[in-house]
Amino acid sequence: MTASVSTLPCVKKDLVAHLEADLEGVLAEWAPLDDKRNGIKQRKRRAASRIVWTSVLGVGCFLGTSVHLTWWVLSWDIMEPLTYHVGLTVALMGGVYAAVVPKKELSYTSLASQWAQRRERIDTANAIEGGWDPERLVILDEIKGELETRLKKASAELATLEIQEQTEGKEGKA
Repeated sequence: MTASVSTLPCVKKDLVAHLEADLEGVLAEWAPLDDKRNGIKQRKRRAASRIVWTSVLGVGCFLGTSVHLTWWVLSWDIMEPLTYHVGLTVALMGGVYAAVVPKKELSYTSLASQWAQRRERIDTANAIEGGWDPERLVILDEIKGELETRLKKASAELATLEIQEQTEGKEGKA
């Protein structure tokens, strides 16, 4: 019985080494796929932010230009019908867009969400055409998680066995 107990740490060391090698192999395949996924997510976030800031700056520029033309370049008599027609045109185009295109409430949050989803669809399609495989990434995520769990458990068991072996060695010497 003592021979099998003393070989148990060696078996556990071999198991840990095998799991570490398997995990390294999975990580080598998983890393480029995960980098591509993270790049797609980052472009998605930037697209959402970009559409919101573009629309806010557009409205700000329109108002700033109107104020400048009204008080410094032209007069209110000239600018009143101009701003009325430009504002009415923009409001009508926005109303038509809100009524026809999206199926949800039009707000900056939903607009950002729509553009983010659009960017994600485009980038994902381009990545798949370029050879990126999201299904393989999901499988590798699961395998990686399982290997990390098994490795953590095996390492803990090995550490426990080594501590037990050390305490038994000290008791045998005493």
